[in-house]
Amino acid sequence: LFEKQDVIDLATYNWPRTLISYVVVFDGGVKEEMLSLTDKSQGVPVPFQLSEKVVKNGFLQRARVSFFAALPQGGKYAYELVATGRKPVTVDNPLAVVSEDGQFSIGNKDMTVYIPASQFVEAGKAPAPVLSVQKGGRKIGNNRLYAHRKNVERIETLPVEVGELFVKYQVKYYLAGNATYTAWIKVVQGYPFVILEEEMNGLSKEDRVYLDMLGQFCSGQTLRYTMGPRVRQGFTMDRH
Repeated sequence: LFEKQDVIDLATYNWPRTLISYVVVFDGGVKEEMLSLTDKSQGVPVPFQLSEKVVKNGFLQRARVSFFAALPQGGKYAYELVATGRKPVTVDNPLAVVSEDGQFSIGNKDMTVYIPASQFVEAGKAPAPVLSVQKGGRKIGNNRLYAHRKNVERIETLPVEVGELFVKYQVKYYLAGNATYTAWIKVVQGYPFVILEEEMNGLSKEDRVYLDMLGQFCSGQTLRYTMGPRVRQGFTMDRH
């Protein structure tokens, strides 16, 4: 049973629909297709996504369970995960990943994020981990990663988690001198922004490695920042 209650009852703590997750250990193991998640307040099944799965002899031993929940001021939520064999719940407007012309698109009809596929890179500039973002009929960004002292040699793009509720990819840049820059891009269904986490190794400020992110915050505005220690960024098309 996953439950939480707001006992503080302050307007500051009023959480809207948010992707939350819990790590669950299944004693003796369970068949994944048998699992069902129910919203106890309404008595209806809700969609969920499993990640970080540990499977032994076809039985799920451990997994992270992710689903959407809200916690209004003074309110509570309660969700129960059981092995009933109930059919999966259809996700409204699910995320999908499509491979197209040297890149991947991640998203749905509300928002689509474009990231580079694995590739070798010519000296000078490389595609940024978030190439562009499309929302409705508006697509912005032709983003680039520049490296002046240590050229980017290749990019390796790998899926971390792919599902209908959220998708996470790792985009790793291999630079001269055994340096690396790694970005993790996470797209969450219904979120109007992209989550970007970064980590670098063997790079310094003097190497002048930076991203040009055109139009990610405001139309026509360029966001430029130099690589630093591991950080987390959020990119949205609605921020001004």
